[in-house]
Amino acid sequence: MIRIFFALNLILAMSSAYSQEMDFVYDIELHAKIENVSVDINGNIYLVSDKGLIYKYSSMGDSLMAFSPRKNAAISLIEAGSGLRIFVFYQDLQEYILLDRYFRSSPHYSFNPAPIGFAALATISTDNNLWLLDQTDFSLKKYNILTNILEIETPLDLIIDTDNFNISFMKEYQNFLFVSDPQLGLFMFDNIGNYKKKIPVKGIEYFNFSGDRMYYMKDGYLTFMNLYNGALTGIPLPSKGKFNFALVNGDKVYLISDHSLKIYEIIK
Repeated sequence: MIRIFFALNLILAMSSAYSQEMDFVYDIELHAKIENVSVDINGNIYLVSDKGLIYKYSSMGDSLMAFSPRKNAAISLIEAGSGLRIFVFYQDLQEYILLDRYFRSSPHYSFNPAPIGFAALATISTDNNLWLLDQTDFSLKKYNILTNILEIETPLDLIIDTDNFNISFMKEYQNFLFVSDPQLGLFMFDNIGNYKKKIPVKGIEYFNFSGDRMYYMKDGYLTFMNLYNGALTGIPLPSKGKFNFALVNGDKVYLISDHSLKIYEIIK
């Protein structure tokens, strides 16, 4: 089981551990505003436009394919981690679809309204069911997509400040579910929905994982946090440019702005 330990003084820890750098490789101009991203186990990059289009790039930045949905709606979350099934959630529609690696689409699936009031955000679990945050009763729920019933329900009102809670991203990784709120921090639950702890790092809109490390952008750095011992390492972000997302695959870093995908290599 993963145990996460956190330094009492993150500033001192970061100042001593942040010594890596990265070299610029090349820049890809994007003709759409990017609002969501994901990366699969093969290093393929998925970029979601504000029009709901999905663009797939190889780890080298080659354009592979694009997906145009049947319904014109904003995509609230995309999760392509497995590389086999790509989960796409539409909050406005309260629907989701599943794509295969060739972007062949499933029908649009709706949630059973009996157990699900309003899904503020949803993501796929490792057993191919769904985790979602139900805004109606403010609870974390695991939803079986075959039976359309709940397997797990965890009330959150005694754990999190419900008046200020505003999740930006959620992802299951190594049998734990991680949920980010830029104002409150990162929250961790086990694979049966039990609350484990709060990671006291605020200002995180998006995070992801590489091996045994979580990574996110904060205070001008791409920060890596070891999931086993809490050790922090990091790389200074380029001083020029505003980046909304960072993705990592091996020694490559992909920095995404509204209309640009920049590829870097980590200097060993």
